[in-house]
Amino acid sequence: MSYGQQKKRVLIIQSLIPHYRVPVFNELSKYVDLTVVYDKGTVPDNVEFGIVKIDTMHIKHIPRIHKKNILRMAKKYDVVITMLDGSFLTTHLLCWLRGKTKLILWGIGVAAGYNTRFDSSQETSEKYFKMIQKADAALFYSKYPVEKYSALGEAKEKLFVANNTVRVLPTEKKEKESILFVGSLYKAKKIFELLEGYKKAHEVCEHLPKLVIIGDGDDSADVAKWVNDNGLKDNVVLTGAIYDEEILADYFSRAIMCISPDQAGLTVLQSFGYGVPFVTHKDSITGGERLNIKNKENGLLVDSFDEIAEVICDCEKNKNSYIEMGKNAKIFYDENRTVEHMVNGFLEAITFVTTD
Repeated sequence: MSYGQQKKRVLIIQSLIPHYRVPVFNELSKYVDLTVVYDKGTVPDNVEFGIVKIDTMHIKHIPRIHKKNILRMAKKYDVVITMLDGSFLTTHLLCWLRGKTKLILWGIGVAAGYNTRFDSSQETSEKYFKMIQKADAALFYSKYPVEKYSALGEAKEKLFVANNTVRVLPTEKKEKESILFVGSLYKAKKIFELLEGYKKAHEVCEHLPKLVIIGDGDDSADVAKWVNDNGLKDNVVLTGAIYDEEILADYFSRAIMCISPDQAGLTVLQSFGYGVPFVTHKDSITGGERLNIKNKENGLLVDSFDEIAEVICDCEKNKNSYIEMGKNAKIFYDENRTVEHMVNGFLEAITFVTTD
């Protein structure tokens, strides 16, 4: 694609417009005439691309149906990018009825979720493979699905990667003095295993850094009760949810490490961007973001949740090694995982499908 020529018209169809996607879509809109269709939630601030809200309805056993004819709308665009998960009936229809409009399917590429381990469902992989075969290209959060589907026989040249990431803010150098957890408070993430590990570490290690827990969720009240019942109110800080990136940046700038025992999503990239190593289980829930962690280089991948107490003690005793891992994490982010890197993945896929 020659960006000096008229911009290609690109339509992205997804459910929400999360705040962390706005920098990505804003950057992408510098190169293409971008419109995003959504059906849930509110639009974040500072949007620099076109937006259209189209409500959906749900009929049992059928993916969500848009209440307006998006197929007709899609034909006015050069490229449509829609989610590979198949949650919209529109996605399935576009595979067959898009006409001359080019279709890119975008997503994790394999089964993944709070209750589903990464690439744990053969049925999901088979469904995605069939959809990818009908599309002009596929765009994934990581390289893993490229290798998977090319090995199954899909043409590798139509499989692209836009590594999932977030934009971070510049920070000043500050004293590393805390352990950080950032995310929703759900049992599935093993938040109580983290708390138990911290308690065990507190019992045997002096001068332990405070554990700062940022987030809320279904188990917020139980977490607060646990902290109070175990006499750790002076050691475990519960901030609630924080969405202001400047405030988050300050917390990250003071963190020795960021730990999430059984969930490794975009916080991995956020941590790396702020120069903080990430600690999680080697088989933690992920959309592929865990694959960025190189054990003992830019983070830690533990074999067992029983190791949490040991890691927490170690980050106090061998603080400099965690600071070095954080430096490596920052280098990795800057060289491979910025928003601009993610946008380049989109542009490569768009160029491929629109080049005769």
